[in-house]
Amino acid sequence: MIESVVANVEVKSTLTKKDLQQAVGAARNAKALVPQFVTLFQAGYVPPRVLNYVVAYEGPASMETAQGWLHEIHSDLGISVSNLPTGDERLSHPSPSIDTMFILGKGFSYFDNVPNGFSKLSSRVGQPGVKWIYADSASGNLLLQFLFLQTAIANISGRWLNPIPYLSNFHVGSLRASTAA
Repeated sequence: MIESVVANVEVKSTLTKKDLQQAVGAARNAKALVPQFVTLFQAGYVPPRVLNYVVAYEGPASMETAQGWLHEIHSDLGISVSNLPTGDERLSHPSPSIDTMFILGKGFSYFDNVPNGFSKLSSRVGQPGVKWIYADSASGNLLLQFLFLQTAIANISGRWLNPIPYLSNFHVGSLRASTAA
């Protein structure tokens, strides 16, 4: 059940455009699942949908290439990425597909809706169309992934599963009772 998932992590030996397309499709399907919670309270950052990370040991020579693949795949699959608000309200806007890409020894890319990213409010106001942040980075990529995951679970939430939507199509044929021991 999607209510028990915080993040999906796809690990690839070598990231190719075809692998990224598969990951984008899987992420889009996961994002379409709407968690059914009853929420009483929450404190801290709670991701707006399940997070979808791609981690690869090898990949293209630069993150610009991988980011270009992502834009092409979104276009090919008809995935539109609307402009994000410039303030903190952007935290409640989920990525329409993957949230991050990490290629070890190469760099990272992330959807700019995280509370602890590199983008600053002043740069967002000046460039409201920016949705992704990426960089070539020879080290620290797994640390960044860990920090993103840590932020996603470092919250307090008083919520529980609302089973009613799951039970709407559940029917029992002939219910019986027995007094036998």
